[in-house]
Amino acid sequence: MPAYNFIIVDAYTSRSFKKRVAKYTPLIGEDYQLTFKYKVMGQPLGDYYVTFDLANLNKNVLVSKSKTGLQTITHNFGRIPLDGEIPWQIQVDPFSTAGGADPNKSPAKPKIPDLSTGGLVNKSSKQSDLEITTKKNITGILRPQAPANSVDYFETVRIKGSQQINITFKPKGQISKMALMMAQPATASWQAMASSSCTANVSGIYNEEVKPLLATADRFWPLYFWEIEKVAAKSTVFKQDFIVEVNNQRVNGSNLRKATWAKLEALEGNDFTYYTQPESVIESNNAKITNFVKQVLGAKYRTKLQPYDAARQIFQAIVKHVTYTFPENGAEDMRGHTSVEVLDKKRGDCGGFSLLIVGCLRNMGIPARTACGFWIGASAHCWCEFYLPGHGWILCDGSASKSWSEYGEYAYCFGNQFDLNSRIAFMRGNTFKVGEYETSWLQGPAGPWLTGTAQTEEVLHKHIVEEVPTYKVKRLVTNSSGKRIRKMAFQCPCEARGGFRLDNAALKSHHE
Repeated sequence: MPAYNFIIVDAYTSRSFKKRVAKYTPLIGEDYQLTFKYKVMGQPLGDYYVTFDLANLNKNVLVSKSKTGLQTITHNFGRIPLDGEIPWQIQVDPFSTAGGADPNKSPAKPKIPDLSTGGLVNKSSKQSDLEITTKKNITGILRPQAPANSVDYFETVRIKGSQQINITFKPKGQISKMALMMAQPATASWQAMASSSCTANVSGIYNEEVKPLLATADRFWPLYFWEIEKVAAKSTVFKQDFIVEVNNQRVNGSNLRKATWAKLEALEGNDFTYYTQPESVIESNNAKITNFVKQVLGAKYRTKLQPYDAARQIFQAIVKHVTYTFPENGAEDMRGHTSVEVLDKKRGDCGGFSLLIVGCLRNMGIPARTACGFWIGASAHCWCEFYLPGHGWILCDGSASKSWSEYGEYAYCFGNQFDLNSRIAFMRGNTFKVGEYETSWLQGPAGPWLTGTAQTEEVLHKHIVEEVPTYKVKRLVTNSSGKRIRKMAFQCPCEARGGFRLDNAALKSHHE
């Protein structure tokens, strides 16, 4: 018989306040924290671990063999963009090192039980589910408190900045016609535009204000467009300055489940027409997309699932299906660049994830659109949104979810995003057309579309995205250079790799 024993006393979700820990069910958007109490009877022969699992996240806490009696250990997982039923598990000495084995040579930790298979987790409807499955193991379910509003915006941050394109030309050229385009960070869902202005300048010739064009069936989003004719090829600057307010987002899943397929079919208005039809890079009516949706959800999913749950399941399936890919300099580009390409290649960057998610949701009859822009600090990113009648637009970020859950076991970043107030969206949707000029991506300025004898020497894009200090909230910050110095534990890899979407066709100059 061993000279020691462990007795589980209690385990619960908690919060810390003034060096005290109390039982607490957190709100979505607050820290998720677990506290564990157990007794050490006798004297362990070696140091051992207490492991904390929450969903697919894990923390191993090393405990000294010298500690006996009642022990209390708390682990804070931080702000996790996940809601619903979240299983947790705490184990004492899972690697059996308390008997004297070396804890540094422990075997792999057992996986947390999976809700889909039942596992060891008791799936009752009670607010708190606890089950001691062995003398050294306790499991439960965290159900974070949902906001009262179906879609809740909180922690407002004001952002200012600019985007511009600088063009220099080779000597002695003449411009017959030149056109430039850029999107406006307009008000929608979690973002509110406080101001936006645009100017166009050709050195010594033009310096004028450009007025925005409203969204139409040819351009799903407000944009600035500028065209000039018959001028000398001189340095050109097309620039927009803006101020926006952005928010984090969390949702009430129970409320969102009240949206029905019948309510979706009854939607009217241009916005819903735009965002349920195919686009050049979103082949939502393609048979491959249809087959994928049916493969994931079943042919009669509308009779079994409400739109919210169907969208959630297809989102998780795409996170599992697609591998994040962004080519290194000079390497072959393995990404898909349309919904169908991403589905076929099973590879994509943040934009690729978004294209496939939007394509599948539109195929299902749910209005959806990409949302692309920049982080504070001017790193590019792309994500997406879908619409439920009576509730509004709901964020879902596929590549960010992939960073949290490689195989899509849990719906991270689906409706809940706590760094949303550190990014700005310039474009929504993928159709931007003015007359003969068209592009699928307007994450940054597009152009120049150029005719004449003029030849470009250099085309530079510049973005400045800065936070306007207001009040302290828990969010990303930058230093004086604009570099991000603090971020969430997991982030879309596109940020580190400089992910940026341009329509190559829009960058090609034609010379008469």
